[in-house]
Amino acid sequence: MQPMTRSASESLELVPSLHDAGTVEAESAHDDVTILPEPGSMVDVDIDLTRPDDDVLVAKRLPTPERVHERPLRAAPEIAEPVVREVGNGYVIAKRVLDLTVGGTVLVATSPVMAVLSILTRLDSPGPAFFRQQRVAQGGKTSFTFYKYRTMYVDARERFPHLYAYHEVDETKLADFYYKQPDDPRVTRVGKFLRRTSLDELPNLINVVKGDLSLVGPRPEIPEYVRLYNDRHAVKFTVKPGATGLSVVNGRNTLSIAEQMEVEVEYVQRRSFKLDLQILVRTLWLIVRRRGAI
Repeated sequence: MQPMTRSASESLELVPSLHDAGTVEAESAHDDVTILPEPGSMVDVDIDLTRPDDDVLVAKRLPTPERVHERPLRAAPEIAEPVVREVGNGYVIAKRVLDLTVGGTVLVATSPVMAVLSILTRLDSPGPAFFRQQRVAQGGKTSFTFYKYRTMYVDARERFPHLYAYHEVDETKLADFYYKQPDDPRVTRVGKFLRRTSLDELPNLINVVKGDLSLVGPRPEIPEYVRLYNDRHAVKFTVKPGATGLSVVNGRNTLSIAEQMEVEVEYVQRRSFKLDLQILVRTLWLIVRRRGAI
């Protein structure tokens, strides 16, 4: 069958149907194309879209083993809204049991290490051992106090105000922004060690035991960035945030904010107890290898 094409000066209109062979060319003011093949026919469509606002809809009804070749279009179609995967009570209960058993056990087992790290943090620079910050809770309407080791100077906001200009970030810049920066001047000497080893995240287990966090889930967001989420990305707030997650094991701090948003949507769509266990194992491996930590 001959491919259906057009040049930059041509515009395609609605085509009721295509037969098994033939070429359709049309010139009109329409920028949209709808192709409705007849039942049982095989359609091979190759359309050169040269304008970013052109749309193509191909409706296929091929009940037999014929093949339909789909070629990528220059103008990307609008991304459909993500489907939130429904989970049963069994998954919710099993996940909470895992959080309490693993989170509680590790918290108790590492308490001597945490005591030493608290002393080192306070000796290295003035200020408390723990960093406390408000993060967005499940549902996106409330917040909770998030705990981790303090890795920055307590007066970092006053010394480096330009690094806290959250209002300057908008949806068009998310692909160029990262949650953590290498060689951040706000980070203390002990803070650099804690970040490289991921030990700064140990106090997250307090949030896990309290129920603010799960061991696995989307990254807990700061309230200042919630305005940047569109309806598609905001589905992450329908599930409980996590101490680790799919974005951690798929790039961690090397991912831009935009990339992390996409990965977290994927987690909401795929979440399962098996996936959570896989993420935990991969997180442990990353910590041992010190991959992606800044």
